[in-house]
Amino acid sequence: MTDFWATPTQPEIEIEQGKLMADVAAKLNIKYFIFSCAINVNKLSDGKLNVPQFSDKAIVREYISQTYPEMKTIYVMPSFYFQNWTGSYPLPIKKLKDGTIEFSLPMSLHGKLHNIDIDDLGPIVSHLLQNPENFIGQDIYVCGEEVDFEEFVRIFTRVTGRQAQAKTMTEHEFRQWAQDLPENVQNYLLDMFKWMEVNGCYTPEIDWRNGQMLTKLNTFETWLIKSGWMGPD
Repeated sequence: MTDFWATPTQPEIEIEQGKLMADVAAKLNIKYFIFSCAINVNKLSDGKLNVPQFSDKAIVREYISQTYPEMKTIYVMPSFYFQNWTGSYPLPIKKLKDGTIEFSLPMSLHGKLHNIDIDDLGPIVSHLLQNPENFIGQDIYVCGEEVDFEEFVRIFTRVTGRQAQAKTMTEHEFRQWAQDLPENVQNYLLDMFKWMEVNGCYTPEIDWRNGQMLTKLNTFETWLIKSGWMGPD
């Protein structure tokens, strides 16, 4: 797994790291190589969107398949983590004066969210390693559900009992929230949400449910129950 966010102002580093991982794996004749990747939004949007946090992983995936076609590689394609709302730099969420929890994103309320619990990645990889020969060269999509932004927030209210609402942020509002980030990184995120608004983390042609056939994956509802997360105080 590469980490775009370690050097977000130098996205080319992630590509270099990913290629180096593959080079080393091939040189050491690693029996099985599992690589975490994503779709190439830049290519799929004909260059209209610049989302290196997705596309650079796809570039490495292409490098692996073309440079080391004989290497036994499995590609894992995670979706949008629930923990993006709870981490050290959480997405825009706040408690309003009347107690309502407001979830905000720069996308339509009907924008598409493919969601996953980050803790489900381990069980997926564990299952793959039990019968790796069955998955060589395949893309395994790790996604517990597909819901729109508004329904996502309704699920939160239904499970927690707390009143909540979804808000579509303007570009200006989003940049204010992300003002500590470099402008180019703000642009990457805005372009990411433009893609996700229509397509989620994937494309319409992708059967994102294939990971669910390997092991049970959490939905937002089951993750809320499991984690006990109630939103901000």
